[in-house]
Amino acid sequence: MKKTFLITALIALVVFTSCNKNKIDGVYNPKEKIDKIYWSNDDISKCLLEDWTWKDKQLKTIDYYSSDGTIESTNRFSYNGDRLIQVDNYESDACMKYRYDHKDRLSEATFSYNGMLMEKYDFEYDGNELSDIKWTIYEDWALSNDNRMNPLRYMLPELSLESIKKAAKKSPLRSNVVIEIDIDWEGNNISELEYDAGDYSEKLVFEYDNKKNPFRGFLGLYFDELILVHGNFASKNNVTKIIITEDYKGISATDTEVISYTYDGKFPVTRSYDGSTDYFEYE
Repeated sequence: MKKTFLITALIALVVFTSCNKNKIDGVYNPKEKIDKIYWSNDDISKCLLEDWTWKDKQLKTIDYYSSDGTIESTNRFSYNGDRLIQVDNYESDACMKYRYDHKDRLSEATFSYNGMLMEKYDFEYDGNELSDIKWTIYEDWALSNDNRMNPLRYMLPELSLESIKKAAKKSPLRSNVVIEIDIDWEGNNISELEYDAGDYSEKLVFEYDNKKNPFRGFLGLYFDELILVHGNFASKNNVTKIIITEDYKGISATDTEVISYTYDGKFPVTRSYDGSTDYFEYE
């Protein structure tokens, strides 16, 4: 399986209005629809990772595969009209539900496992631009981590699951942990992301290419933290560099991650990072 890199977990879909492209309204209708995603690294040859099924304009299911070719998990998407309202993973009995405000913006996401509320996300806007997320973990992080679930996958540009785990584990609380996430934009791309969990904080600074991000408007759930997910749901372009600065009780450390792409026209067909490569096929 893939080495943990920069990750985030459950699925929602969003699109941005013509007057303000940083509003989240729960609709995903990309110009190029992903059909299949493959993956390889220095030790494992190219293998199927994800198989996407569409009906007209709506994504209906994603099948996730292990490196030996067996299906590990399937996500199923439910809509109210064009807006995504729920994602279920029946193999693990996990569920993500989405609510929207009177301006049709994503306002709340709740994540449950076996019927128990695990996590809640509250979304705030500056005008129609997503500016803050408050993430509350209700149950012991170890339980959520054991099931390898993180509803922030796909939601933010290549957000690091490892860093989130550090923040949660260093909290003096084992439940009711609150992590504040602040988002800054440059045009239609997220430029900086900061999150604070008390003694532990982290800042991520992003650089982009000038090509189209096929996952813009897409949030997703995947249950294996070893898989590099697509990330970058909100930004128009593809992340090429991430500068990560973490601070714990006044002690700081900085790391840099670099991602490279090949393209077919305006969209990426491969993405390489840390000795691994993703391959994208479109319908």
